[in-house]
Amino acid sequence: MAPPGDTKGYLLRAPATDSEWAAYHRIRRTALFEPYHPEVVYDPKHPDEHAAGKHPLVLIKDGRVIGTIRIDDFDAERAAFRIIAIDRAHQGRGHGAALLRLAEDFARRLGRRRVVLHGNPPNVEFYLRNGYREAAWDDDVALGDSIDLVKEL
Repeated sequence: MAPPGDTKGYLLRAPATDSEWAAYHRIRRTALFEPYHPEVVYDPKHPDEHAAGKHPLVLIKDGRVIGTIRIDDFDAERAAFRIIAIDRAHQGRGHGAALLRLAEDFARRLGRRRVVLHGNPPNVEFYLRNGYREAAWDDDVALGDSIDLVKEL
């Protein structure tokens, strides 16, 4: 297993096929919405997925979609990481750290100098280990008891 955050062998890009879109929505639904927000009906046709300034991305390893993230152009300084998820069958193997590194690189290419996200309480330690810190930020889409996190790029 590669060290956490090693991005060799990974690809982060927009879903390119119907099957990649299906995997994107399945992973988000089963890894995040069902376990952490069962009260929310997941909507794969939500307009945010295709709105300007929203970047839905899949993490690919060995030709398979194993993770997802949507990166939003939050403002001129910040990118918001939304619905970060690793397929449940692939969790605990360093894929999430690789996803964060690649997503941070994507945010830098967008010209952003800070990342903000809402973490589910069981996952906050993961974000702290990856350089994020707890800090409030101005967003109105947080679900449940999520924790606001920030990282300077």
